[in-house]
Amino acid sequence: MVAHRTLILWLTSLVLPLSAETFPLSGDHLAANEYVHWQQAEGLTQLKVKRFAGAQWQSKSSDRRDDAYSFNQPVYAVRAGRVIACWRNAPDNPKAGEYSSELGLNTPEADTRISQYGNHLWIAHEDGSQVLYAFLKEGSIPKALCPHDAELLNSAYASPTAAEMEGEFAVPEPSRATVSAGMEIGRIGQSGLVNEAQLGLRYQRGLKPLAFKFDKGLFSMAAEQESFLKWQPIEGQSFPLQQAFFWPVRTLVADLPYFKQPLADYERVKPWLTESGFWPRKRDVYSVAGEFFVNVTWRPATKPWVGYPLLSEQQHKQTQDTAFIEGYSLLEVDSTLVNGELKYQTLYVQDLAPVITKHAMNLAEFNTLRYQARKANYGAAAISVQYINQEPVITALFRPDVAMEQEYNPRLNVDNFARVYEQMAAKKWYPVYLNAYHSHLGNMLSVIFAPRAHTDRDEIDLDYGDLRDRLQDAREDGLITGMVSGYDNAEDKHEFAAYWQLPE
Repeated sequence: MVAHRTLILWLTSLVLPLSAETFPLSGDHLAANEYVHWQQAEGLTQLKVKRFAGAQWQSKSSDRRDDAYSFNQPVYAVRAGRVIACWRNAPDNPKAGEYSSELGLNTPEADTRISQYGNHLWIAHEDGSQVLYAFLKEGSIPKALCPHDAELLNSAYASPTAAEMEGEFAVPEPSRATVSAGMEIGRIGQSGLVNEAQLGLRYQRGLKPLAFKFDKGLFSMAAEQESFLKWQPIEGQSFPLQQAFFWPVRTLVADLPYFKQPLADYERVKPWLTESGFWPRKRDVYSVAGEFFVNVTWRPATKPWVGYPLLSEQQHKQTQDTAFIEGYSLLEVDSTLVNGELKYQTLYVQDLAPVITKHAMNLAEFNTLRYQARKANYGAAAISVQYINQEPVITALFRPDVAMEQEYNPRLNVDNFARVYEQMAAKKWYPVYLNAYHSHLGNMLSVIFAPRAHTDRDEIDLDYGDLRDRLQDAREDGLITGMVSGYDNAEDKHEFAAYWQLPE
């Protein structure tokens, strides 16, 4: 299935670079509710990390310098090049709204011994273009990139807006360090002629400004509220925009789990993590007191995919038909109850696997389906269960690329889990799928057992604090999240079943 994207292009008289640049900030260091605000002002592009809180956008939690959300964020080179001018040890301004006395702003002569750009780098590229990185944190630029160790200039300038690539700022030709695109070159500070922590950028060739053209990430036109942001992939567009928000991609990791995540938050971050190169695996949607939450582990995507949340039965059928036509097959399916109605969460992957699947089955129908699957040598990929009117309603998926060597129990009471687990462990079979749910019989599990390495990390009675502790232990042991499932339809308490496994 192809996601159709509407692209908005801005025409500009600015010169466009020949290739895309790396965004100078990373999504790795942003909180879940933080974005990068981009604004053109005073000849620079100003980048600040902002959150929407208290009905407005905020860039800091207090006037303390360190409480700016931008402060100490790593800065990365947008292009490869050589450092031709710099300063690295100028003091940061004491707090938001105040300036260092050495800037000379409070004296009649206005002499300054600090550059208006504070700690900064000018990096020149092979095509003759240059980028200025301004207002960096004191001491954050590596000495290997900038040889100037002094805090203040030896000779005061007439104003803090003096030439920036000459005199004491210049780096002699033999000492010019080489940087690569994406290399960390410093951290955001509050040095120079700036009243709040931020990154200042200028991209130019000669005196002519250039438009940035980033390779990856999301952007939105500026909006008064977070809910009004309309995220679009950057996809190599040029950005001479006066004002916008950016959501830079984060680094791919083998296992990026989210537990107890409100469904709305999951849908909000999904485009960002998708743009970063992840896909959602072992997604589990569950409800507590009528509110819906997601457990999911994001992993590096290996194929094109598309996912859907909370589909009605009709929508589920329609997406299956469309997927088949477009060459996608069902990889994962999960069911949950919304006001007594079954809803489905699905993940499709671009391949031609002829799956066997059916939803809303009773036990007899499920037994017929699994007989059909065994006859075709298909293994169970998902068996999701809900109870309606005290009767099990089963949604199952069998795939030809799932091993047949497995056993499954879709209606296992948690009181019997230890006994069954011990029997399976005797032949070195452990959970490879968990679906936790609550019924009139109490807490129940749908479990698929299959051969895998024993990790001593299979548990079915965890609260949220326990879950976080187990995740930390698993990471320390070099494990990744297998699957986490919340007991669906719970009245007031988050409880989880989970297992961790060796990296695939």
